[in-house]
Amino acid sequence: MADPATVAAPASTVDAGPVLLDAHIASARYGKGYAALHDVHLQVSEHEVVAVVGANGAGKSTLMRALMGMVSYSGRIMLGGAAIDGLGTAERTQRGLVLIPEDKGLFPSLSVDKHLYLSSSVGRPGSWSVARVRELFPVLSARRHSAAGTLSGGEQQMVAIARALLLNPTVLLLDEPSLGLAPAVCDKLFDALKEVCRSGLAIVLNEQNPAHVLSLADRVLVLQQGRLVFEQQASQIADLAALARLYLE
Repeated sequence: MADPATVAAPASTVDAGPVLLDAHIASARYGKGYAALHDVHLQVSEHEVVAVVGANGAGKSTLMRALMGMVSYSGRIMLGGAAIDGLGTAERTQRGLVLIPEDKGLFPSLSVDKHLYLSSSVGRPGSWSVARVRELFPVLSARRHSAAGTLSGGEQQMVAIARALLLNPTVLLLDEPSLGLAPAVCDKLFDALKEVCRSGLAIVLNEQNPAHVLSLADRVLVLQQGRLVFEQQASQIADLAALARLYLE
């Protein structure tokens, strides 16, 4: 593994508050298959952005799904000081843990507006409203009557993020938000995510692009073969290429 000392970036200046998410996953697996995670401990504090990086197959998406109760795992997950083990995905969402999956999870035939108002109608009380997400992503107003399936990949990701924000989460899980998007679209998307971070929302980010990781994260964790092998404050990571080597080895 590369020397962590060679590897940093501008971190958020927001001080982390109390721990909101405290997960210790001893193992996680799909059905009766092999264990995809081994003794992973993840803590996320109020206002903190934690990036989880690693090569394909390292266990990043499995970690997200385990947190949501979508795969079988052993261990303990605490949200806001209360155990959520045994709760289904919908119940965890209602408690404030919200996942934007890699496939975005949109309904192709539903319009942008219907996606937004459906989420708003079932969301927790909070500061995110339909008007606010439209301000964050102006394209949502321009394409308000368009079916989600007719949108570009970048527009679909914006709908997915807006829909998640309207649930007013305590902790937002973002799984590969830039996947399949053109660089210019990614830059625009991450500019909007910086605004979300400035709102103080705690985020767990699974992202492959080192520059985007370091533009958002307060802390970086590296997974290799399902194990946590590196953890460092983003402010101590200056060399993007060295960071990439860390999780692609």
